[in-house]
Amino acid sequence: APRHAQSVLFRSVMGMCFDAGGNMFISDQKASQLLYLARKSGMTRVRAMDDKGVRLTSRGCVCLRYWHANATADVCVSGNCRALCRENPEAAALMANASLKPGISSVADLPPCAATDFCSSEGSGSVEWCSIDPNAEGQPDYCKDSTSSPWGFCGLDGPLVDFALAQESAILGNELRIERIEAGATQQAIQSLVARLSDDLWLTSTTDQATILVGFVYADAAKCTTTCCGFSPRTLETASVSGTSCSLNTTADVNTLLASALLSGGGTVSLVYLDAASLVLSEDILVEDCEHRCELDRHCKSFMVGYDSTLQRVAPGSTCYFFGNNNPFYAFILDRSAIEGIDFATADAAAFAAARKKFGTPSSPFSRLFSVEYGVHVTTDGLHSRDLVSEQAVHDVGLFLDDCQDKCIRNAECFAVLYPSCFLLNENASNRIRFAQNLGYGSAASTASGTPAGASTAVFVKQNARDAVSAVAGISGIFARSGAGRGSASAPSVASRTPLNRPGSCAVNSKGEPHFVDVWNQQVRKVSGLTVSCLHMHTARGNEAQFDADIAAYTSAVANVSQACESEGRMQTIFDALQDAARKHTSQPMRDRFCEFADGPSDKAATVFYTNYTNNTIVLCNLCQDLSPRPAVCPWESFCTCRSAISALLQTKVYRECQAPNSYHDEWHSFASSYVMCWGMPPLEAEWLTNATKRGSLLQSLQSS
Repeated sequence: APRHAQSVLFRSVMGMCFDAGGNMFISDQKASQLLYLARKSGMTRVRAMDDKGVRLTSRGCVCLRYWHANATADVCVSGNCRALCRENPEAAALMANASLKPGISSVADLPPCAATDFCSSEGSGSVEWCSIDPNAEGQPDYCKDSTSSPWGFCGLDGPLVDFALAQESAILGNELRIERIEAGATQQAIQSLVARLSDDLWLTSTTDQATILVGFVYADAAKCTTTCCGFSPRTLETASVSGTSCSLNTTADVNTLLASALLSGGGTVSLVYLDAASLVLSEDILVEDCEHRCELDRHCKSFMVGYDSTLQRVAPGSTCYFFGNNNPFYAFILDRSAIEGIDFATADAAAFAAARKKFGTPSSPFSRLFSVEYGVHVTTDGLHSRDLVSEQAVHDVGLFLDDCQDKCIRNAECFAVLYPSCFLLNENASNRIRFAQNLGYGSAASTASGTPAGASTAVFVKQNARDAVSAVAGISGIFARSGAGRGSASAPSVASRTPLNRPGSCAVNSKGEPHFVDVWNQQVRKVSGLTVSCLHMHTARGNEAQFDADIAAYTSAVANVSQACESEGRMQTIFDALQDAARKHTSQPMRDRFCEFADGPSDKAATVFYTNYTNNTIVLCNLCQDLSPRPAVCPWESFCTCRSAISALLQTKVYRECQAPNSYHDEWHSFASSYVMCWGMPPLEAEWLTNATKRGSLLQSLQSS
């Protein structure tokens, strides 16, 4: 059965190859299997809306951007009522053919909006959540559960992500951070701050121990004879404050700032902090909320939280910290006393091989985010990390473990390495790691006689639920003798039930058929009839950039269709029906509900319009796009935006060059292809666009409706 790609444990990978669509085949020799890792492009479903098309949060609370404090409903359609306010851009469309309360006949009669930013983002991040309490604003009916906190993230995707729990483990760097600027810092304020700073400028109080002071901004350029008064310049992530931005890396830098002309005579600067992206668990904020936030943030790869190893559960009241990479997590300590006196500048390979044996087995240190005294933490730029050797300005990403350990051996300051991603640690850091090794992970509530309180952690790793590894050929753990189940050209065997014997290297032909070496059976095998998604290839060297651009254009077009066609509840209902039909390879719903606008108003005036003119989607979307206010007989804006996005998908090179049988099995290709029939409109329908007289008559009727 397919398994999540990130959780698969290979036994002996001896071959790897790719087809033109970027799908991977892997030969696992010891498992005696050929495996397949598809680069999925399945249909993304965004379900975070109610039946009126209003966005919901992860807590099931309505997240209206435009609303007002009057709880009385202004608009009712088929018994579903909702309040409207004047600035809502969808107000006119929602009011059309709706039951309105007395005194309201147009948008101008609606009350003004009391809030225009119900869903807000933190800093420059992409994660949004509801920041206004509907209960406090007199609209508790907008929350499904108004008795609890309506807090929650906005716009949660469908079940495309899950999380794997790694108990008693820690990630020791690469956490996501958010820039924060505090203006008006005086000399006195900074002086009092110094007592709360570590040498590498981490704040040391328990409430903000994950915050780092990284710089300052000054506005009075006349106070410095050089840029930043001798400090290194720093680029701000946001333009929330004007002036020159400079770096602070150590307490010595802060003392230099205190003595500088920038703070003399009552001068002030703005201090720049980096806060670790986090959520504090409470009765209202659960681990599920941490998962939701990480799922919605494309930068987030995992999160770490305090863990009670005795009870095997997340520690109550702990903090979730979010990470952009899932490394480093292992530490290897070097017994440097065992290699003293050796000149490694001139040593041979044998000397390095012997020295590498002086590294201990891998261990999992505590994280500094959870234990200031005993934890370890590294940074990719080498700054604000007490644990790195002084010479490591930038870490090495792609080194093998042996190469990383050799680098440590050459550096007299290095007493340990963190891996993956090679970080060289100083002696103090190695002592903290030894402390964790001696204690092991214990209860999060332990005292000094055991694990430090709060130091034990667990990591939740985000996994893409659509990326799965499945077996193509071979039976795991069964090694076929020569001649067993080998098949022949006249009687080929079923690949998934064919025992292999130590498969090796592989290659994929232009049809997407993998060829691989069945080493101990002395055969070259081919898997035929394997159906995959649309393949795409470039045929000449030097075309890699164009290949990547084609793939990116197709991926972007697919994402645009999802976003456009799921932007409103009523449109999403149609979109879901069209997707289901495409999976069944039937096009009738596309003809009935999308090529023609069948969901328009049904009153007498609208019926006469559709009878005398047309309900063709292409015609109406073309002529309605510039009309304001938008006539009720026009397809909704979300409808036309969805149509345009599908049309753009059809123009991509990947779509146009996708061939059978792959096109038949690619869900997006099948879906987009079903729309092609809409382009084959009858000639009489096309005349509403091509015949000037008929076009003018239709446009005049629309403008007067």
